[in-house]
Amino acid sequence: MNEPPPQWLNLLILAVLLFLSMIFSSGETAYLSVNKLKIKYLREKKNRQAARVEKILQNKQKFLTSSLIGNSIVNILISVILTAIMVELVGSNGLGIAVTAATIAILIFGEILPKSVALVFSESIALKFSVFIMFFMNIFSPVVWIISGFTASVLKLFGIKNTDSNQALTDEDLKDFFDVSEEDGTLRSAERGVLEKILNYGDISVKNIMTPRPDIVAIKTDVSPKEIIEISQVSRFSRFPVYEEAIDEICGIFYIKDFLFAEEDEIYFDIKKYLRKPVFVFENTELSKLQEIFKTEKQNMVVVIDEYGGTLGIATLEDLNEEIFGNIADEYDSDEAAADDISITEDISDNSVHCILGNIRLSDLNEELGTSFSSEYYDTIGGLVMEKFGNVPEINSSIKIENYIFTVTKTEGNRIAELTAELCGDDE
Repeated sequence: MNEPPPQWLNLLILAVLLFLSMIFSSGETAYLSVNKLKIKYLREKKNRQAARVEKILQNKQKFLTSSLIGNSIVNILISVILTAIMVELVGSNGLGIAVTAATIAILIFGEILPKSVALVFSESIALKFSVFIMFFMNIFSPVVWIISGFTASVLKLFGIKNTDSNQALTDEDLKDFFDVSEEDGTLRSAERGVLEKILNYGDISVKNIMTPRPDIVAIKTDVSPKEIIEISQVSRFSRFPVYEEAIDEICGIFYIKDFLFAEEDEIYFDIKKYLRKPVFVFENTELSKLQEIFKTEKQNMVVVIDEYGGTLGIATLEDLNEEIFGNIADEYDSDEAAADDISITEDISDNSVHCILGNIRLSDLNEELGTSFSSEYYDTIGGLVMEKFGNVPEINSSIKIENYIFTVTKTEGNRIAELTAELCGDDE
């Protein structure tokens, strides 16, 4: 009668099998979560491991089937070896112990632990295991071919098309690609900012870019030609919303260029003859939709309204472009305004004190100062400060928000026009 193999050999085989199980499980997770753009980038840099990874990902179904076959075989062998070890140690009573031990070992060392590690180090594991995975894909090719054919037949019975198409790139994939490109020097920081804004285009609404109601420069229908010219010279705008009795009754958009060459008697002047039909949008309209509206309506200005038809603000094509490309200077902008892409704060001392306009959006301020200001009801820093005060504060009133002390320096009506933000210590 043949003697059973020595225990040290069984333990060695068990360790090897557990290691193989870890490789199969971690490889499966790594290849499903690896950044495909970064792998492509490495492959273009003549990285042989990356070339193998890309080849594996091109046949994902074959890879998954091979991985499952390999893992299943290994797990069965682990159970057999553990059973042999336990039976030799405690006799036939060791069968139950062996099953329990095999289940725990496979679950922890063959599934949970390797897959958790693979999620964190997916790129490294995918590259290092590429030779191993490719080897077993070739070994299991005949079995994979049979199983894949059977699987396709079953799926066909249920009307399911079996495809191995690549999934669309996610936002995270693109951001990772931006990281790699910026590190490599092929993408500049400013260019990355533009691309990320385009990426987030669908998450931004008209409310975020509009000129709010209090800041609208509008014209009443009974205006005279002389007044129009004066308003245009002071505001330096070339388009104006026109209203009947109140700003909620906008009846058209007036373009200065439509009026300049007209010979009108001031006594009989009627601005309504020059008005273009206004386009109304709701505040939650996405910028991608707004872009389509500008294109189809052939308008450069829209009126933003609430659910009751009241005017909330206006938005222009320039506002839309500046959301992506930053401040776009024209011939009327001062050099100071055009000097910086987003000049929302001005340092006025060496103690990290900033002068800020009240209508600056919280998202822009957070980007500038590295803060995380937020409000459920307001989009601007002026609105946030009023929310914290509970009313319209008086000049020189101060309040601490996070690690900044805000002091109101100018108000206009019921809103904060300007304020300062001073960085303070946590103990203040």
